Amino acid sequence: MVEKMKRIAIVFSVLLLVALFGFVALFGCVQPTEKVVMNYNVNECSRDEATGVWIERDGNVLHIKQVESYVCCANITITMNTSEKTIRIYEENIGEMCRCICPFKADIYLHNTVGYENVEIYGVKFRDVYGYELKHNISLTG
Repeated sequence: MVEKMKRIAIVFSVLLLVALFGFVALFGCVQPTEKVVMNYNVNECSRDEATGVWIERDGNVLHIKQVESYVCCANITITMNTSEKTIRIYEENIGEMCRCICPFKADIYLHNTVGYENVEIYGVKFRDVYGYELKHNISLTG
């Protein structure tokens, strides 16, 4: 009788583990499956906009709207890379430096973002004078 109870306990434990692994495989581990594609537009001197960062998700597309104060004569370019579940955005001034400051507006669209949990925005690198600095670290999970 004791042997039969041990066998039932072992079979029940194995079935429970199989069910647990199956559940995690189906629902708990959404992995990024496609390469993230980015398009962006940077408008210079958007004086009528408040500074900040806003993110909207529409299916597998993230729209990031960012308004930051920076030098007026800048020419901002944006690049992006991914690792694990994080999307990293890098802003660089390939223009000049000057004394006037105004808000620039960046509209960034990231496609194929399902499975990513975090966005980091690094700004603004200028040649070898200023390196990238983490400006925004945004969770996409809630």
